[in-house]
Amino acid sequence: PYMQLRAAFDAADVDGDGRVDFAQFRDTVLAALPGGQRVASASGVFGMVDGDNDGQVDWVDVQMALGMDNPLARPLYLRASPTSDYGALASDLDDYERLVSRARAVVQHASERNVRLMIDAEHTYFQPMIDHVALVMQREFNARTGGTLVFNTYQMYRADALRRMNDDLKRSEREGWRFAAKLVRGAYMELERERAQRLGYASPIHATLEDTHAAYDEGVRQLIERIGSQAMPPCLFVATHNNRSIERAMRQMHDLAVDPASEAVMFGQLLGMQDATSYAVAKAGLPIYKYVPYGSLEEVMPYLIRRAQENSAVGAAIKKEAAAVMAEIRRRLAGAGRGGAVEVQSNST
Repeated sequence: PYMQLRAAFDAADVDGDGRVDFAQFRDTVLAALPGGQRVASASGVFGMVDGDNDGQVDWVDVQMALGMDNPLARPLYLRASPTSDYGALASDLDDYERLVSRARAVVQHASERNVRLMIDAEHTYFQPMIDHVALVMQREFNARTGGTLVFNTYQMYRADALRRMNDDLKRSEREGWRFAAKLVRGAYMELERERAQRLGYASPIHATLEDTHAAYDEGVRQLIERIGSQAMPPCLFVATHNNRSIERAMRQMHDLAVDPASEAVMFGQLLGMQDATSYAVAKAGLPIYKYVPYGSLEEVMPYLIRRAQENSAVGAAIKKEAAAVMAEIRRRLAGAGRGGAVEVQSNST
């Protein structure tokens, strides 16, 4: 129950300093867990969370100590009674073990072949478990290799995206593994808003497109700033077709002297979308990747439809990009010398 636990922590943090004491933890945070009332010693649980024994804990402390990956914490997530529908069943814990085991096998396979693995993001109502498994894999493999084998994906159209990203970054610093993030804008806006309205909770999505743009650019800015100033910097994959966002990231990399060869910052677009932008990024000497979905038509079509919806504004740039491609073809046929940079126009994704 990530959402309930996070909401309980925020409610307990009455002074807004990001920390709660034992009484606040016991009465609000622990009480929000399905098995919180069955705890024999609330002080014992608090001691497990309060690693530095200063009498206060923050959200990252709670995540680190009370995650499903800690066998001692798992009883807290079990239902209080057979008739309750809040919390996990014992069989759910078995499913969790299988999920982590299968994820570990995939990441181990990638590790043996020195291939990066980016874990995609989905709907908000089951994203917390995806985030959790991604963090477990990052902690295990990004610490082991010292590199950036596993990336988690942050959908910056979510109102809580920046906070979640920074929480995970703090956790990586405390646990000693290298944080790696792919930043996207997001593809389920209409579905998320419709579900929130139907079930009567606040939409998890930013109210305006401008807010989403601002959150995306701020997330990129914060991570590049860390990359330019830390001994074990995070790694960022800028997954966007928005030229303004790309230009801002490139300028910041230049200003902070971020070495493109380090691949601490990478860029990516879908194959066939904004290819002129991709060529311009490559010409600037920056790492650029083209994302290629594959599979049967039945498997890939829903994905491609979502991408078309997410990138609807790209259509405004198609005519100009087509003209640039034709100009390049004519230049090559004419045997002209090296051309200049291809001009591309901005779009919203």
